Amino acid sequence: MASTFDSWLLGPADPRAYACVRIAYAVAALCVLFDFWPLRTMLLASTGMFEGPDRDAPLTTFDVFRLSSAPSSVTAVFVATAVAAVLLALGFLPRLMALVVYAWVLSYSDTAQTALSGFDTILRVVGFLLVISPQVPTWSVGPRWAKGSSARPSRYGLRLTQWQLMLIYFCTVWLKAPDEFWRRGEAVTYFMMSMFARSPSPWFSHHEALGALFTYTTLLVEASLPLLLWTRKTRVLGLFLGVGLHVGIAISAKLALFALAMVPLYASFLETADFEWLASLWPRAATVTDPRRG
Repeated sequence: MASTFDSWLLGPADPRAYACVRIAYAVAALCVLFDFWPLRTMLLASTGMFEGPDRDAPLTTFDVFRLSSAPSSVTAVFVATAVAAVLLALGFLPRLMALVVYAWVLSYSDTAQTALSGFDTILRVVGFLLVISPQVPTWSVGPRWAKGSSARPSRYGLRLTQWQLMLIYFCTVWLKAPDEFWRRGEAVTYFMMSMFARSPSPWFSHHEALGALFTYTTLLVEASLPLLLWTRKTRVLGLFLGVGLHVGIAISAKLALFALAMVPLYASFLETADFEWLASLWPRAATVTDPRRG
């Protein structure tokens, strides 16, 4: 059992999976930064709503804005983070760039705690995992020394990321199942009339059966996704259902950033067989997805 667990956690992984997680995380962080940009001084600067970080509070985490929270400093941090996110997607000094983006997430999370959302927590957790994960040269630019190790990586970073996705869905179902609106199949109906819906409408209230179908289907998909994704034979089905769920959420609700932040978690489940299957659908991509070509 010990050797099986050791192989499961520390065995060799396909470097393309790490590259997918890296690129997906960089894109998600960049989108969050662009969304944050118009409000950066209002939420983080000393002249804004919260008057910057509380320097008298105990230091519980890294916060670059404690060094300076002037509007110009906040803007400089955002510009530097945007550059780091682009370089992270390109695979140039990936660990250092991931550390810069992770430090930015920690900093704004500490300064503007009341403005945080669920996708900020996901960015923070996945950012930490990306910093401690093996860095691979696959789908990277620049000289070899700036790309990461060419050795076949251990899969522990992917496993930890997979556990995060499992815990997210487990906690989601655990919290939703006892709720009376979810149990009665009315959650989607009420949500689509709320301020969080992209186009609030009482339409589902006139089609109760359809609202109940969407409500119970959401619970079923969220409860089954961890098992589907961790089983090789059902992984494609799990990816299809998970991506479909979050695309639907992004279209119908003002939660597109949350859906985007979930993509790196899904990417961590990709294995060699999945890349080979994708390459078989598009033969020209076979040379691109070959890890031996970096």
